[in-house]
Amino acid sequence: MGEITAKRALMCLLADDRLNGVLIKGPSGTAKSVLVRSMTALTDRSIVDLPAGTGDEDIFGGIDFERAVKDGSSVMKGGILSRADGNILCIDNINLLDPRTLNSIMGSLSSGTVKIEREGISAEYPCSASVVATMDPLERDLPESVADRFDICVSMTVETDAVKRGDVVASVLDFDRDPESFARRFVGDDAEVRHKIECARSLIPSIKVTRRDIQDIVTICTKMNAVGHRGDLACARVARAPVRLGREGQDNRRRHTRCIGHVPPAQEEAQAQIQDKRGRIRDIRRCARCGDLR
Repeated sequence: MGEITAKRALMCLLADDRLNGVLIKGPSGTAKSVLVRSMTALTDRSIVDLPAGTGDEDIFGGIDFERAVKDGSSVMKGGILSRADGNILCIDNINLLDPRTLNSIMGSLSSGTVKIEREGISAEYPCSASVVATMDPLERDLPESVADRFDICVSMTVETDAVKRGDVVASVLDFDRDPESFARRFVGDDAEVRHKIECARSLIPSIKVTRRDIQDIVTICTKMNAVGHRGDLACARVARAPVRLGREGQDNRRRHTRCIGHVPPAQEEAQAQIQDKRGRIRDIRRCARCGDLR
């Protein structure tokens, strides 16, 4: 279903706050949103939702009318982006947001500052948030300029194996019957994953992306027809965030980058070319593979 890859992507994001977000694509019903919200068990940060259809004032902030009525003062209050500062911003169905609003959101997140002006009053506040977005590609395309801002992009597909589909149904029924008992079954797993993430966070500052690693990354991105430098930079950033690293003395290239398959392509036609050249891409990946993320 692609959930393993998506889990690894989210773990990488939790391990390194400097990553520019995770985009999860997949048809409706593939548990994209459920997976994102499961992150609450792995971090102390809050998940702040930004649903489709939310107005600009709720997103960016506006005049505090309660204060205005109470004491006649004209002051600004923050919106969803203000609450997301220091937390995780979850944007479900990101492709259904108004393009103008979406560009403003991504611009604010990129700069780390939200600037607003209402009724002649100006204000700004910080917004440093990790971003996780979901979308169903069948509903509407995501503008390339927006997709390009995510360091990691993964896809989830419909499960076709009858046994695995049965496991999903059984798990949901167990949860419906006794949610608390169901959750207790995974407390140990959550603790183990959380420990891996914390270990990775402490190790990331010591990981160096060497000139040779950079050359490997640039070579791969060039062969994948990446346009501009964002793909190269995304690969280099994600290469620093393996959730479980190998032995300290191993070659750095073995710590780097399984992320090549997760970086959003600069153009859709590149995907078709990649499929035709799988053999060559596998050879290239072997020289720039990161440690085991399982």
